Amino acid sequence: MIIDWTLHSFHYERAVKSQKKIFYKCPICKRNNLARHGYYKRNIVRWQGTLEEVQLKILRVRCLACKVTHAVLPKDVAPYRIYSISFYLKILRLLFQFKGKVSCCQRILKIYHNFVYRTLHGIHLILYIFRKQWISWLYYLQSTKIITRKKVRQILFYTT
Repeated sequence: MIIDWTLHSFHYERAVKSQKKIFYKCPICKRNNLARHGYYKRNIVRWQGTLEEVQLKILRVRCLACKVTHAVLPKDVAPYRIYSISFYLKILRLLFQFKGKVSCCQRILKIYHNFVYRTLHGIHLILYIFRKQWISWLYYLQSTKIITRKKVRQILFYTT
């Protein structure tokens, strides 16, 4: 699986179709030998003021060196989940706003309370998946002098 941090699900299909050359590296062998291998449809529920369900055509690529296929996902799609990162963040934001009252979150979003509990239980998996990419992105920003080393440490270790 490859997560493209430059693509959002709103522009994903148009951006992927307009790319002539595949510039991603294979996560397995680290080579630039990827070729288009097709598409598959994936339903995604995202939050844009209201819940909306959309169907995306996800690009599949195949490494010509190691013969492994990968999906190229946009940055706001959680791997192996139907709900987008924006929806999970909305749940967390409401829980913080209402001091952990699941019933308030359930009423506003019109979802079942057990889904909120499952989301809280599964949020650590999503954070773990994105941790590596997030840290590498922070160090990239530091190397380009966009943010300082001190700010990177504050973000990573939650210090002030």
